[in-house]
Amino acid sequence: MNLEEMTLPGDRTIRRTFRSTALPWLVLAIGVAASFFLFTFIQHSVEHVARLRFEREANNANAIIQHRLRSYSDILYSLRSLFASEDTVDRLRFHRFVESLDLKHRYPGFVSINYAAYVPARDKKRFEEAVRRDTSLDRRGYPQFAIKPPGERPEYYVAVYLEPMAGYESVFGLDLGANPMAANPDKVAEAVRLHRDSGNLSASAQQLRVKPEAIYLAMRLGVYRNGMPVDTVEQRRTAYLGSVGAAFDVEYLMRGAMNEEMLRYMQLRLYDAGSGIERPDSESSGAKRLLFDSNQLTGRPLSAPALDASPSAFVHVLPVEIAGRVWEFHYSAQKHAIISDTDRMLPPLILAGGLLSSLLLFGMFYSLAYSRSRAVEIANEITKDLRDSTEQLQAMSRRLV
Repeated sequence: MNLEEMTLPGDRTIRRTFRSTALPWLVLAIGVAASFFLFTFIQHSVEHVARLRFEREANNANAIIQHRLRSYSDILYSLRSLFASEDTVDRLRFHRFVESLDLKHRYPGFVSINYAAYVPARDKKRFEEAVRRDTSLDRRGYPQFAIKPPGERPEYYVAVYLEPMAGYESVFGLDLGANPMAANPDKVAEAVRLHRDSGNLSASAQQLRVKPEAIYLAMRLGVYRNGMPVDTVEQRRTAYLGSVGAAFDVEYLMRGAMNEEMLRYMQLRLYDAGSGIERPDSESSGAKRLLFDSNQLTGRPLSAPALDASPSAFVHVLPVEIAGRVWEFHYSAQKHAIISDTDRMLPPLILAGGLLSSLLLFGMFYSLAYSRSRAVEIANEITKDLRDSTEQLQAMSRRLV
């Protein structure tokens, strides 16, 4: 008697039933796993595409800002060339040159250009008298002119040529080395000395409130006596005449780069991350100075937490070196604002469809397996009944014989 014959009929039935019902459960397990895999894959794909779209918008806005900032710096280099090409640039010549630039239409956000003269303490009185008698642009001169803030200092960096003058009278005569309108006057004074010694374009990265309703940032470039050597720091200090500077309205600049629709869902924060030359590699975010927050363009409170602190937001940081400083543009937006409703519903629909399909396949295979198992049981019962009947007939035949 072999092993199959030794196995009880009930055991064989159980094994056949198990084998027939294992396939539906296997189909269900594979279907559920595949559904969750597709759900995760599609969800990551949707988020990846949305991130790429968000980063493209941020890069485009940043490109506009960089282009405008570099155009501002080009103006300063042109103005320095004017001083280098002429022995004396008086107020009228300065005015005509700036007027020819048509700043209002060609350079939006560029609000002011100025020339700050370097005045040693010994020349202060003579300088003030010369400005008071200057009638090249205004025949009345400037009889009330005086360097401000008042006080005796070793040297002065006096904003003496200013275009436009209207609306910015508070800057006329201002000593940039002791600027009370800066958030940190010491940093501004340091930037003034830096551009004098380096000969390069520099920025203080300090907010200036020339008008109560506006916040400006400024860049400066040193001007040196024509024909004098400027190869070393000492030579540059000896040849130093003053500097040309430009102030630009940060809000206007940002509005030109980010339209109203972008401002509704995207936040931009601009940080000064330090000197582009001496910036430490491990500079912490706490050491960065916030220069601008787009919340001030939308009316949202400036005290609101930054979106880049939220795990449910996209964040894109773009460091840019401008005027010797590293500026970091932090773009952020809530994910749900970038991902469309259709894309957001796609992963759950894929999951629901996969699970439903898996359940339908499970039900179909389970029904087939159950039907087959039931048919086998019925066949076994019929076979058993036939066997019993045959045995009864054989027994009756033997008794009759």
